[in-house]
Amino acid sequence: KKRNEANVVVVGGGGGPWRCPLNWREVKGLLMHPKIQQNPTNSNDQTLINNFVQNVRVTCRLKLRKTFKEQLKSLKRELRRGTDEAEDREERNRAYNDAKVTLMHLTDPKVGLHDFSKLKHHPVLHRGKIEIEALMERLRKGEVDKSKASSSCREVVCPTCKGPLVPFPQELYGHYCDGCSSGDCAWRCKNRSCNFDMCNNCYTKLEEDL
Repeated sequence: KKRNEANVVVVGGGGGPWRCPLNWREVKGLLMHPKIQQNPTNSNDQTLINNFVQNVRVTCRLKLRKTFKEQLKSLKRELRRGTDEAEDREERNRAYNDAKVTLMHLTDPKVGLHDFSKLKHHPVLHRGKIEIEALMERLRKGEVDKSKASSSCREVVCPTCKGPLVPFPQELYGHYCDGCSSGDCAWRCKNRSCNFDMCNNCYTKLEEDL
């Protein structure tokens, strides 16, 4: 057995390598189960394994619900963006592609909702998928949502330089919100000479003031 940062790979059997859908941290969580600690042979207990996997799926589905919610906000925001400028079209296209990636999470074995027969039993995620797909189609057709005055007046912008805000890069660590000093940065000013960081709470407050 060998492992990497993302997955555990077990080599064996006639079918070649088998890739475990759980990451190494999750597998360690299973191995630290009290029953397995008391008796290592319990690691073969199918009921224990199934219960553990179900708990992992519940957690993943809850996280995906939050991701869907953020994706819907992003798509609605981009629909208010015009299509005349090349930069605006690029941002709309990026939001469309991000949404496609988000929907792909449903096929993750840890989520376990890869087909409609299973997804329909989870109404929040099912409804979110339908709404995301509808907004993606509107973006693809080049529609612009003009229901909220002009996008320039309704867009949340950087409080410092008035530049556009983009999702905070996930690969960056150790940054704090410039509004409330929390460590949960979710937005960053696109202007590299500014680099104003903002959490979701501060973003929501600015959005409510529009």
